[in-house]
Amino acid sequence: MSARKLVADKILWETLERWKRSSPELDRIKFLKTVAFFNELSDRQLKTVSSIWLQLKCAAEITQRP
Repeated sequence: MSARKLVADKILWETLERWKRSSPELDRIKFLKTVAFFNELSDRQLKTVSSIWLQLKCAAEITQRP
């Protein structure tokens, strides 16, 4: 096995391990997958939607403060 392949495998497995952990972002993505409209999106697209959703949620909370 070449050094390049070992490095690629290490990067792949580290990324997969991060995605296995529970996080608020991962929870939002799992929720979006349950909605029929978002069902066909790729993981990358879901991550983008999740990020935008969080930004809008935070902006709404800020504007509602007294």
